[in-house]
Amino acid sequence: MPSGPITTAPAGVLPGARRTGYAGTHARRGQIVLVVGGTPVRRVLVAGGFSLTSVVAQGLTRLFYSILIARFLAPGSLSDTNTVISIAMFAALLWPSSVANASTMFVARARGAADPALEHATTRFLKRRALQSNAALGLLAGAYSLLFFAPGEALTAGFTFAIVVGFGLSSFVRGLLYATDRVPRAAFLDVAALLMALSGLAVVIRMRADDLLLLPLASGYALIIVIGWPRSDRTNGQAPRREIDRFVFWGIAGMVATGGFLQLTMIIAHASGTPTSSDLYAAALTLATPAAMLTSVVSLVLFPSLARLVGSGDQSGAQRQTDLAMRGLAAVLVAAFGALTLLAPPLLSVIYGNQFSGASAILATLLIASLLGALSGPAADALGSRTAGGIRGLAILRVAGFGIGLVACLTLGSLLGALGVALGYLVGMVVAGLGSIIYAWRRLDLRWGALSARFLAGMVLLAVLLGVRDLATGTAAILGLTAVFLAGWALISLPDTRQLVRLGIRP
Repeated sequence: MPSGPITTAPAGVLPGARRTGYAGTHARRGQIVLVVGGTPVRRVLVAGGFSLTSVVAQGLTRLFYSILIARFLAPGSLSDTNTVISIAMFAALLWPSSVANASTMFVARARGAADPALEHATTRFLKRRALQSNAALGLLAGAYSLLFFAPGEALTAGFTFAIVVGFGLSSFVRGLLYATDRVPRAAFLDVAALLMALSGLAVVIRMRADDLLLLPLASGYALIIVIGWPRSDRTNGQAPRREIDRFVFWGIAGMVATGGFLQLTMIIAHASGTPTSSDLYAAALTLATPAAMLTSVVSLVLFPSLARLVGSGDQSGAQRQTDLAMRGLAAVLVAAFGALTLLAPPLLSVIYGNQFSGASAILATLLIASLLGALSGPAADALGSRTAGGIRGLAILRVAGFGIGLVACLTLGSLLGALGVALGYLVGMVVAGLGSIIYAWRRLDLRWGALSARFLAGMVLLAVLLGVRDLATGTAAILGLTAVFLAGWALISLPDTRQLVRLGIRP
């Protein structure tokens, strides 16, 4: 048994429980920590719980923002507000969000290498890049709003600038908190921002101050930035500036081609449809976006963990961790997204009212597309945390999916309206999402053949039940079909579930 300081490893789950020493700063001298492949089981569960809280808070902010506006304001207000948010989020993906991802990777990797000087130098460099990128994109987004989206409306342009800067810098702060193992603080800030945004929106609606609808959301972002802004000591360390900038460059391409694509579809639907069809698309998009964000629960913990493992030289551990994360994500997300897809008609009616029931086909299409993107998360994290070649290949695949999907959105949107835009997004995610999984599968020599067969079986089951649902009447019948799907998928995914449970309870 080793002597001396025994400390905890970075967050992440690996097969094979053991007692181990790890160069870190979290355990007391002489303490022996039970770990699963380098990770204490309790830390995994706690980090996952706080990560879930953080992601749910972010999703609920936009979800309830849309619900309150749809319920209490005039038609068109929902699509107008969501379009501004989509413009802001798309602009942020052009640079700031990639800088945020770089902070998660490079700071975590420096911690894995146990190099405080490198960590502080990297943090300082990334803070400067974050401020530069958000200021530039905020000004461009504000100008676009002033000239094209809402010509001459300076207040709308100002809020667009604020949302871009707020979204980008809050993402940067969140990334650094995860990289430095301060997941609870990130969750606390996201919950506080949720409460501030929704309470502020309630006041704005009650005052009938429609011009200030985006002020509460901007205030929530400001809260995260002010409280969570990182402080770094000046050291003699040298940040890997060229490597970071290359990572950011290829990350921009990947970001635009995934998250940016989803937000861009709202802009396309708004431009090509009527106010009514735009509202239907906005309602469906609002429900699909939080569901798609569920994958962040894994990625927020997995990505910095993989970066730490790579920084410490444990390549085989990173590969095993990727495999386990993929199996767990597939088992959970296919069940969740499949159930939501079947429940789309009653879900829309309950949340938005019967006037939005026509968005069920749009919502189902967006959910299936988002599922493909979500399942590519572990593959993307594994590729992005290793080499420039991995992130470059991933970006090329995503750009291809974005280009093909954009053409499909414009073509099908002109023929089928809002549903055509959703179908175009699905086409793009088939190329980008499945392509990323296959690329990681081959490049990293992962054993996903049987897992892929089980996924296809689940999709066939879902397609059959969707056909039956269209012939059924009543909420009770839809609930019954959903139960059948969940039971069927539980049987199909049983081998992966058994493996996950066995690894989770191994002493």
